[in-house]
Amino acid sequence: MAVTVGAIAGALHAEKKRLDIVGILLLAVTLGMGGGIIRDLLLAQGTPVFLTTPLYLTLALVVGLIAFFFAATLSRANPLLIIFDVFGVGLFAMIGANKALLVGLDVLPAIFVGAAAGVGGGVMRDVLCGDVPVIMLPGRLNAVATVLGVGVFVALAEYTDLTAEAAAVFGVAFVAALRFLSAGLGWESPQPMGLDRRVRRWWRRRQSAPPGPTR
Repeated sequence: MAVTVGAIAGALHAEKKRLDIVGILLLAVTLGMGGGIIRDLLLAQGTPVFLTTPLYLTLALVVGLIAFFFAATLSRANPLLIIFDVFGVGLFAMIGANKALLVGLDVLPAIFVGAAAGVGGGVMRDVLCGDVPVIMLPGRLNAVATVLGVGVFVALAEYTDLTAEAAAVFGVAFVAALRFLSAGLGWESPQPMGLDRRVRRWWRRRQSAPPGPTR
């Protein structure tokens, strides 16, 4: 599901950018398997899985071709694709974190690998299209939700009796719930607070304030 939805999203993004068939297939593969590629490169456990399992690459290319010929029809299903994308990102993230734990990484590195796997495809898509990666811009809690959801998964998998599969269900559900809530309630990722400037203004006001009455 993650590979299929990612490939469709990549192909539709390429269509919006007015790319040709090469661009559509490239973005379909990038978004469909980018998270898994980054995960495997970070873990350095040999050849990336998408190269040793031809089904994944074939699936992404076939989906890209379908999107090339039926872009108008798929674009009308965009709300449904967004929902699947939310769960696809969550799945990639949990799979990445679980694989990191299986190879012996500690909690914090496992969370990093999982988050990178979750958002990696989107980052690669934006870089290829010459855009600033969406996760670096103020907006919905997409990356924040992914990091927190991976944290939930790792905590449950490592410190409770839940199986990895059950912990992954909770992690994906957390990511999806937070992303939907942020979209519905307008929650956005925090921007620089400028606390140093606030402290300086407060200090200047305090220094310029008239002295209080003396006894």
